[in-house]
Amino acid sequence: MADISSEIKNFREAVYGEEVRGSMISLAEKLNEVSEATEAAEKKRVTAENGRVSAETKRQTDTAEAIKKNNAATERANTAASAAETATEETNRATENANEKAALADTAAKKADAAAKSANDAAGTVEAAKTAALEAAELATSEAGKATAAASNANSKASAANTAAGKANTAAERAEKAAEHAEGLVLGDISEKTVTFEMASQRAGVESGDTLAVAFGKLAKYCADLKPHVFVDPVNNLLGTDATLPLAATQGKALDEKIEGVKADVTELNGNTTGLLQRELFMPGDTTNAPPNNKFLNISLKERFNAINRCHYFRQPNGTEFEGCPSVLKGKEFIGYRDIYWYSPINVMVQLKEFYPTPGRVWVNFYNSGTWTGWKSTTPV
Repeated sequence: MADISSEIKNFREAVYGEEVRGSMISLAEKLNEVSEATEAAEKKRVTAENGRVSAETKRQTDTAEAIKKNNAATERANTAASAAETATEETNRATENANEKAALADTAAKKADAAAKSANDAAGTVEAAKTAALEAAELATSEAGKATAAASNANSKASAANTAAGKANTAAERAEKAAEHAEGLVLGDISEKTVTFEMASQRAGVESGDTLAVAFGKLAKYCADLKPHVFVDPVNNLLGTDATLPLAATQGKALDEKIEGVKADVTELNGNTTGLLQRELFMPGDTTNAPPNNKFLNISLKERFNAINRCHYFRQPNGTEFEGCPSVLKGKEFIGYRDIYWYSPINVMVQLKEFYPTPGRVWVNFYNSGTWTGWKSTTPV
């Protein structure tokens, strides 16, 4: 931080217009340098904070997306498991049906045995017994065929159920791996993962939907543009001289106090300047000037600091006469200095300090409520 004590000292001690302006310009330039450095550091801090917030938002979005994908994979695995369970139930029902058919075939076979026994017992009805036996045998053969077909169908359904179960197991394994992968994305260690990217050509904030490569490219651009003083502690005073160091934000209050102090000094200086401008009325004027309008008593009663009330040197050439000249000096060479002493619009005194012909002689003429007293002189001894 720039030390402005010297400028303020010069500012306070300045008397003439040029000195006052010079000290004010020097002080303003130094304050402007500090203000610009502070503003630049604050902008960079705000930009870095916005980048951090954007990165955090991106991380939360990616986490939510990974959880969503994990939930979808789990749901698909549950659906596959449900399908496998349904196939198993159908296999069980087919097996039960096959068992029922087998039972019917067994019953038919028993009937055939009974018919054969009846044929042996009924010798008189051999042909009828044979016919009954053949019918029973055909029925048994038919029922056995049906049982075989039912068993084959049950085996096919069982095979399909096994295939579905295998697919369900595969889907479940994939779902488990997807869940593990999602958990790795959300909670796992990514320290060994690599990202290939190119640095962005210009600074831009990380946005929702950016890939990791794009996001890292944007962050790389910000890192490359960071100035060295971003990574150092800010200067927490107004005495630093290293232009590469940032100024602490807390110094804003100190700067504001300094500025307010300068404003007060400027106000005071303005008052002094006004007084200085007023006092200029009592500084000598151009030595070649005659009294305003060539009149010694030409003054402004209403405006104390009117230009015609300004003190000045004068020279009345020999053979000429300025209006209002003391009678003894009319038409003579008269050189001197005129002062105006303004007390009020009705009380003003004009004083002529004579250099020639009588050095040191003083002439005064007092205006009082509309009347001049006339010239009175004092001659030095």
